[in-house]
Amino acid sequence: MLLEGGAHPEAARALRRAAELNALEPLGYVELAEIHAVLGDVQLAADAYAKAGEAAPIASRAEALEKVSRDDEALVLWRQLGGREAQRRTAMIARRKAARAWEAGRFDEARTSAMEALAGDPDDAEALGWALHRAVTSRLDAGRGDQHRVVPQPQALSQIVARGR
Repeated sequence: MLLEGGAHPEAARALRRAAELNALEPLGYVELAEIHAVLGDVQLAADAYAKAGEAAPIASRAEALEKVSRDDEALVLWRQLGGREAQRRTAMIARRKAARAWEAGRFDEARTSAMEALAGDPDDAEALGWALHRAVTSRLDAGRGDQHRVVPQPQALSQIVARGR
C-alpha cells in the first residue's frame, strides 16, 4: 500500500478521488481521515471521520472534532464512549466552554459548564470559582447594594468561599 512507503499525500489524493467518484466505503474514509491527521490537515481529517460515520473509532472522531473547535459534537461522542479518558476529555471541553462563557459575561452559562468540568476534575480552582460565582456575588452584594456590584475573579472566588467556612 502507498502508506507503507510513506506516500501519505499520494494515498490521500487517491482516496479523495475515490470519494469524488462515490467509490469510497466508510472504512476508506477512516483511512483517509487517518492520513489527513498524519499530514496535519485537521479539518480534512474531521470531515473524513464524519463521512466514515460509525466505521470510525469514536475516540478518533471526537479528537478530530476537538481539534477543529467542534466541541459540542466532540462532547456527544466522548459521553457516548464513556470511561476515564472520555470523562477527562469531557471535563476539558466543559472547562473551555466555561472559560469562553465567563469571558463573554455569560455567568450562568459559565457556571453550568464549570459544574460539568468539576465532575471530571474536582481540583480545578478556576472552574470552582466559575461554579460558585452566583452564590458568592449574591452574598457580597447583599451588604453593598446594587450600585456597588462585585464581580470577583474566579481564582478569588474559591478563596472567598474557603474563608467563609
